[in-house]
Formats: sequence, C-alpha cells, structure tokens
Amino acid sequence: MLRKLILASASLLALAAAPVTANAQSPYGFYVGVAGGGVSAGGGYAGFGITSSGIYTGIEAQYDFGNGEHNTVLPGFGPLSIGRDHTFGGAGRIGYAFDKETMVFGKVGYAFSHYTAKDVFAGISEKKWQGGLKVGVGVEREIAANFALRLDYDADFASLKLPVSGINSDIVTQTGRVGLSYKF
Repeated sequence: MLRKLILASASLLALAAAPVTANAQSPYGFYVGVAGGGVSAGGGYAGFGITSSGIYTGIEAQYDFGNGEHNTVLPGFGPLSIGRDHTFGGAGRIGYAFDKETMVFGKVGYAFSHYTAKDVFAGISEKKWQGGLKVGVGVEREIAANFALRLDYDADFASLKLPVSGINSDIVTQTGRVGLSYKF
C-alpha cells in the first residue's frame, strides 16, 4: 500500500510540474470528488471554497469506507483487532494558491467513524460509532478545465470506549489519499 501511495505521489508531482492549458478557474465555487488509498479503500468529498489574493478558504464534507484494521495486545486481553469501516467528516480548509493551477492546504474538522473491536480469545465483538478531531494537509493541481488531482493526508483522533470489552483507548487513524475533483 505504501508503494502505491509513493507512486501516486510521484505521479501527482509530475503533473504539478507540467504546464496546464486550461482556462483560469473561478476564484470561488463548489466541487465534488472521489478518492482512495491508505486505510480508506475509497470515498468521496464535496465542498465550497473562495480564493482571494492567493488565500483559499472553504469547507468540505467527506465520506470514506474501507477495511482499516489494527491488531494489538492490551493487558488483560488476548489478541485484539480494532477495525474502522465507515467515516463521515467535515472540515474547514485554508490554503495558498501559488498560481491558478496549484494549491497547498490544511484542514481542521471532525470525523465520526464506525469501529469494530474483536477479542479473539474471549470471543467478544463490539461495535460503536465514535468521533473526534480531524486534521490534514494536501496539495491540489488543476489538470484540465474543471478537473483537479489531489494528494492529501489526514489524521483522525478518537477516544474509543467499549463497555462490554472494557476497552478505553485513544485511536489515531492516519490516511493518505489520491483524489480527482470536478469543480463547477
């Protein structure tokens, strides 16, 4: 998976270096996109942003589905598997547009994820929705009129409390994604 992320990153950087012949994009607007990679098998995002004097501000909603799983051993438990399969989130984005085609950005928001914990020896399985802080960074490059490639990295923080299995643990899920956006 890391190899795919590195190859996707190299491809995005190569596209960022290539000249773009698209028309100048509007300083504000809506966008939708699809993305995949990391512990996120896939997902989508939608948002709205405004660019003024090179400074970008906007908001974004995001959904990811996947099979991210972490295996560990906690004191008093057997082998424990904690998985995350669905995540809904929202974030404010702020960025800097170097030109009309390339922008770097950061984001801060909230993510709400569905977790499943399984204790293999005890036969306990428990599911719960839990939310927490979302932070991220990324780069976006317009590749054609109204289309942009995006490479981003998010870290989602949650305090997972599962009363049946007695788990009370902080979870950090890190996700790298490559996305394609359509701006209108």
